[in-house]
Amino acid sequence: MAYNQNYPIAMTVFFFLIFLALPSTSSLLCKNSTDCQALLKFKQAITSDPDGHLQAWNETVSFCNWTGITCHQQLKNRVMAIELINMRLQGIISPYVSNLSHLNILSLQGNSFHGGIPAAIGELSELTFMNLSRNNLGGNIPASIKGCWSLETMDLDYTNLSGSIPAALGQMTNLTYLSLSEQPQWSNTIVSFESNKADKLRIAGELLHWKHSKGAGSINKAGATVPAYELFRRKHTCINQ
Repeated sequence: MAYNQNYPIAMTVFFFLIFLALPSTSSLLCKNSTDCQALLKFKQAITSDPDGHLQAWNETVSFCNWTGITCHQQLKNRVMAIELINMRLQGIISPYVSNLSHLNILSLQGNSFHGGIPAAIGELSELTFMNLSRNNLGGNIPASIKGCWSLETMDLDYTNLSGSIPAALGQMTNLTYLSLSEQPQWSNTIVSFESNKADKLRIAGELLHWKHSKGAGSINKAGATVPAYELFRRKHTCINQ
Protein backbone atom coordinates (compact mmCIF):
# COMPACT_ATOMS: atom_id res chain seq x y z
CA MET A 1 0.00 0.00 0.00
CA ALA A 2 1.35 3.38 -1.00
CA TYR A 3 2.24 5.77 1.78
CA ASN A 4 -0.05 8.77 2.08
CA GLN A 5 1.63 11.77 3.68
CA ASN A 6 -1.72 13.12 4.78
CA TYR A 7 -2.48 9.95 6.79
CA PRO A 8 -0.76 11.03 10.06
CA ILE A 9 -2.51 14.40 9.92
CA ALA A 10 -5.87 12.77 9.30
CA MET A 11 -5.40 10.37 12.22
CA THR A 12 -4.37 13.22 14.50
CA VAL A 13 -7.50 15.17 13.60
CA PHE A 14 -9.63 12.02 14.01
CA PHE A 15 -8.42 11.30 17.54
CA PHE A 16 -8.64 14.99 18.46
CA LEU A 17 -12.31 15.02 17.46
CA ILE A 18 -12.92 11.87 19.49
CA PHE A 19 -11.23 13.53 22.47
CA LEU A 20 -13.50 16.56 22.13
CA ALA A 21 -16.55 14.31 22.01
CA LEU A 22 -15.66 12.61 25.28
CA PRO A 23 -17.35 14.04 28.40
CA SER A 24 -15.01 15.93 30.71
CA THR A 25 -14.04 14.54 34.09
CA SER A 26 -15.96 17.32 35.86
CA SER A 27 -19.03 16.61 33.71
CA LEU A 28 -18.97 12.92 34.61
CA LEU A 29 -18.47 13.82 38.28
CA CYS A 30 -21.47 16.13 38.23
CA LYS A 31 -23.76 13.61 36.56
CA ASN A 32 -22.87 11.04 39.22
CA SER A 33 -23.10 13.44 42.17
CA THR A 34 -26.29 14.11 44.11
CA ASP A 35 -24.72 17.29 45.49
CA CYS A 36 -23.83 18.68 42.05
CA GLN A 37 -27.30 17.95 40.68
CA ALA A 38 -28.86 19.63 43.74
CA LEU A 39 -26.75 22.75 43.13
CA LEU A 40 -27.83 22.89 39.48
CA LYS A 41 -31.47 22.68 40.61
CA PHE A 42 -30.74 25.45 43.10
CA LYS A 43 -29.34 27.58 40.27
CA GLN A 44 -32.39 26.89 38.08
CA ALA A 45 -34.60 28.46 40.76
CA ILE A 46 -32.61 31.71 40.55
CA THR A 47 -34.24 33.96 37.96
CA SER A 48 -31.81 36.87 38.05
CA ASP A 49 -28.05 37.03 38.54
CA PRO A 50 -27.23 40.55 37.26
CA ASP A 51 -23.55 40.40 38.15
CA GLY A 52 -22.96 36.92 36.75
CA HIS A 53 -21.80 35.37 40.02
CA LEU A 54 -23.10 31.96 39.04
CA GLN A 55 -21.70 31.80 35.51
CA ALA A 56 -19.13 29.24 36.65
CA TRP A 57 -21.93 27.00 37.93
CA ASN A 58 -21.78 24.58 35.01
CA GLU A 59 -20.53 21.07 34.38
CA THR A 60 -17.26 22.16 32.78
CA VAL A 61 -15.98 23.25 36.20
CA SER A 62 -15.71 21.05 39.27
CA PHE A 63 -18.63 22.06 41.50
CA CYS A 64 -16.32 22.32 44.52
CA ASN A 65 -14.76 25.30 42.71
CA TRP A 66 -18.04 27.07 42.01
CA THR A 67 -18.54 30.56 43.42
CA GLY A 68 -19.79 30.41 47.00
CA ILE A 69 -19.36 26.65 47.35
CA THR A 70 -17.08 24.94 49.85
CA CYS A 71 -16.65 21.17 49.96
CA HIS A 72 -15.66 19.02 52.92
CA GLN A 73 -12.00 18.26 53.38
CA GLN A 74 -12.71 14.83 54.84
CA LEU A 75 -15.70 13.86 52.65
CA LYS A 76 -14.69 14.02 49.02
CA ASN A 77 -16.99 16.02 46.72
CA ARG A 78 -19.58 16.68 49.43
CA VAL A 79 -20.81 20.24 49.83
CA MET A 80 -20.50 21.72 53.33
CA ALA A 81 -21.27 25.39 52.66
CA ILE A 82 -23.26 27.65 50.33
CA GLU A 83 -22.29 31.29 50.86
CA LEU A 84 -23.92 33.62 48.34
CA ILE A 85 -23.93 36.92 50.20
CA ASN A 86 -24.95 40.35 48.86
CA MET A 87 -24.99 39.15 45.25
CA ARG A 88 -28.33 40.69 44.17
CA LEU A 89 -29.70 37.26 43.33
CA GLN A 90 -33.44 36.89 42.73
CA GLY A 91 -35.54 33.75 42.78
CA ILE A 92 -36.76 31.16 45.24
CA ILE A 93 -34.83 28.87 47.55
CA SER A 94 -35.07 25.52 45.81
CA PRO A 95 -36.27 22.60 47.93
CA TYR A 96 -33.50 20.58 46.25
CA VAL A 97 -31.12 22.22 48.73
CA SER A 98 -32.30 19.49 51.11
CA ASN A 99 -30.40 16.93 49.01
CA LEU A 100 -27.13 18.42 50.29
CA SER A 101 -27.12 16.04 53.23
CA HIS A 102 -23.77 17.21 54.64
CA LEU A 103 -24.48 20.95 54.40
CA ASN A 104 -23.25 22.86 57.48
CA ILE A 105 -23.61 26.48 56.36
CA LEU A 106 -26.34 28.19 54.35
CA SER A 107 -25.69 31.94 53.95
CA LEU A 108 -27.94 33.73 51.48
CA GLN A 109 -28.28 37.10 53.20
CA GLY A 110 -28.48 40.36 51.29
CA ASN A 111 -30.27 39.10 48.18
CA SER A 112 -33.84 39.17 46.85
CA PHE A 113 -35.02 35.63 47.39
CA HIS A 114 -38.81 35.47 47.60
CA GLY A 115 -41.38 32.80 48.31
CA GLY A 116 -41.17 30.76 51.47
CA ILE A 117 -38.56 28.78 53.32
CA PRO A 118 -38.98 25.30 51.82
CA ALA A 119 -40.29 22.73 54.27
CA ALA A 120 -37.69 20.29 52.92
CA ILE A 121 -35.00 22.35 54.65
CA GLY A 122 -35.83 20.35 57.76
CA GLU A 123 -33.97 17.42 56.21
CA LEU A 124 -30.64 19.20 56.73
CA SER A 125 -29.77 17.55 60.03
CA GLU A 126 -26.10 18.64 59.86
CA LEU A 127 -26.86 22.33 59.26
CA THR A 128 -25.29 24.47 62.01
CA PHE A 129 -25.52 28.00 60.55
CA MET A 130 -28.36 29.52 58.52
CA ASN A 131 -28.61 33.20 57.56
CA LEU A 132 -31.50 34.15 55.27
CA SER A 133 -31.74 37.74 56.48
CA ARG A 134 -32.37 40.75 54.24
CA ASN A 135 -34.42 38.88 51.65
CA ASN A 136 -38.05 39.09 50.54
CA LEU A 137 -39.04 35.74 52.00
CA GLY A 138 -42.67 35.40 53.07
CA GLY A 139 -44.96 32.90 54.75
CA ASN A 140 -44.28 31.03 57.94
CA ILE A 141 -41.17 29.48 59.40
CA PRO A 142 -41.90 25.81 58.61
CA ALA A 143 -42.43 23.55 61.60
CA SER A 144 -40.11 21.08 59.89
CA ILE A 145 -37.23 23.36 60.95
CA LYS A 146 -36.94 21.17 64.04
CA GLY A 147 -35.30 18.59 61.76
CA CYS A 148 -32.27 20.92 61.65
CA TRP A 149 -31.43 19.74 65.14
CA SER A 150 -27.73 20.68 64.79
CA LEU A 151 -28.58 24.34 64.10
CA GLU A 152 -26.71 26.77 66.35
CA THR A 153 -27.33 30.08 64.56
CA MET A 154 -30.47 31.14 62.70
CA ASP A 155 -30.83 34.70 61.36
CA LEU A 156 -34.14 35.63 59.70
CA ASP A 157 -33.81 39.36 60.27
CA TYR A 158 -35.39 41.83 57.80
CA THR A 159 -37.62 39.47 55.84
CA ASN A 160 -41.38 39.34 55.26
CA LEU A 161 -41.95 36.18 57.26
CA SER A 162 -45.09 36.22 59.36
CA GLY A 163 -47.47 34.10 61.40
CA SER A 164 -46.68 32.20 64.55
CA ILE A 165 -43.16 31.54 65.66
CA PRO A 166 -43.20 27.72 65.52
CA ALA A 167 -43.13 25.89 68.82
CA ALA A 168 -40.65 23.55 67.13
CA LEU A 169 -37.94 26.15 67.83
CA GLY A 170 -38.20 25.21 71.47
CA GLN A 171 -37.06 21.69 70.60
CA MET A 172 -33.82 22.83 68.95
CA THR A 173 -31.49 22.28 71.87
CA ASN A 174 -28.29 23.34 70.09
CA LEU A 175 -29.59 26.77 69.10
CA THR A 176 -27.46 29.55 70.61
CA TYR A 177 -28.41 32.56 68.46
CA LEU A 178 -31.80 33.43 66.99
CA SER A 179 -32.52 36.71 65.21
CA LEU A 180 -36.10 37.61 64.33
CA SER A 181 -35.86 41.36 64.82
CA GLU A 182 -37.81 43.89 62.75
CA GLN A 183 -40.63 41.42 62.25
CA PRO A 184 -43.86 43.20 63.26
CA GLN A 185 -45.87 40.44 61.57
CA TRP A 186 -45.21 37.85 64.26
CA SER A 187 -48.22 36.78 66.26
CA ASN A 188 -48.30 36.71 70.06
CA THR A 189 -47.77 32.97 70.22
CA ILE A 190 -45.51 32.02 73.10
CA VAL A 191 -42.69 29.62 72.38
CA SER A 192 -41.36 27.67 75.36
CA PHE A 193 -37.78 26.49 75.44
CA GLU A 194 -37.19 23.64 77.87
CA SER A 195 -33.56 22.75 77.47
CA ASN A 196 -30.47 22.59 79.60
CA LYS A 197 -28.81 24.78 76.93
CA ALA A 198 -31.58 27.35 76.74
CA ASP A 199 -29.88 29.66 79.21
CA LYS A 200 -27.12 30.18 76.61
CA LEU A 201 -29.51 31.16 73.82
CA ARG A 202 -29.26 34.77 72.67
CA ILE A 203 -32.38 36.28 71.14
CA ALA A 204 -32.07 39.34 68.91
CA GLY A 205 -35.46 40.90 68.30
CA GLU A 206 -36.81 44.36 68.83
CA LEU A 207 -40.34 42.99 69.19
CA LEU A 208 -39.45 39.85 71.10
CA HIS A 209 -38.93 39.23 74.78
CA TRP A 210 -36.92 36.36 76.22
CA LYS A 211 -37.93 35.43 79.72
CA HIS A 212 -37.01 32.79 82.25
CA SER A 213 -40.21 31.35 83.68
CA LYS A 214 -39.58 31.08 87.41
CA GLY A 215 -41.03 28.03 89.00
CA ALA A 216 -41.71 26.41 85.65
CA GLY A 217 -39.86 23.69 83.93
CA SER A 218 -39.76 19.98 83.35
CA ILE A 219 -38.02 16.98 84.84
CA ASN A 220 -35.36 15.35 82.69
CA LYS A 221 -34.37 11.66 82.68
CA ALA A 222 -31.80 12.29 85.42
CA GLY A 223 -34.50 13.64 87.71
CA ALA A 224 -33.24 17.24 87.57
CA THR A 225 -35.43 20.23 86.88
CA VAL A 226 -34.82 21.79 83.49
CA PRO A 227 -35.71 25.51 83.49
CA ALA A 228 -38.36 26.71 81.07
CA TYR A 229 -37.89 29.78 78.96
CA GLU A 230 -40.46 31.67 76.97
CA LEU A 231 -40.22 33.78 73.84
CA PHE A 232 -43.09 36.09 73.08
CA ARG A 233 -43.88 39.34 71.28
CA ARG A 234 -43.84 42.64 73.10
CA LYS A 235 -43.83 46.34 72.23
CA HIS A 236 -40.38 47.28 73.46
CA THR A 237 -36.90 46.01 72.80
CA CYS A 238 -35.61 43.42 75.21
CA ILE A 239 -32.61 41.23 74.49
CA ASN A 240 -31.47 38.90 77.22
CA GLN A 241 -28.81 36.23 77.33
